[in-house]
Amino acid sequence: MVGIGVPLFAGLLSSWRTAQMHPAEAMHPPTPTTRHHTLLRVVLPFVSRLPSILKLPLRNSFRSMRRSFFMATGVASAVALILVSMSFVDVLDLFWLHFENAQSYDAKVVFQDMGTTTTASSIKHLQGIKDVEPVLELPYRLQVGELVSDSSIMGLTEGSSTYTLLTSEGSPTTVARDGVLLSLFG
Repeated sequence: MVGIGVPLFAGLLSSWRTAQMHPAEAMHPPTPTTRHHTLLRVVLPFVSRLPSILKLPLRNSFRSMRRSFFMATGVASAVALILVSMSFVDVLDLFWLHFENAQSYDAKVVFQDMGTTTTASSIKHLQGIKDVEPVLELPYRLQVGELVSDSSIMGLTEGSSTYTLLTSEGSPTTVARDGVLLSLFG
């Protein structure tokens, strides 16, 4: 919103001022005022010793402070918009990586009460079903002092292919027969 609003406001302001001028006035520049020291010479007195290629942009920036301010604000807004949009791309890449590597199922059926393994085997015999794995998933609240985190506990069958368990580096891992694997994402 800011990236659109600031340049639009700056353009409207200068267009409004130009539209108020008579055509003859608009064709010639205003008469220069008496020579005075610009803010640049007061703030940076060594500027007069710089080469012209550095002196001209600095002098133009300090001559019309409002234009320079709006230009810098517009550039900063554009950079902010690009960074925000790129962060969305990174998040979507992370989600895609998760669904591509960790979850390998097309549909998940959740029963209100506990289903049995016979329910899972009867679903497996339906037409179009390739594989079925029962998974027990229960909500759980972890609390240490005043810190509270809601999570879930998931019981997977041995050799499960529904969920691929990954380490923080992204390589597959397994759980010992009587083991527990804690997730970083809680």
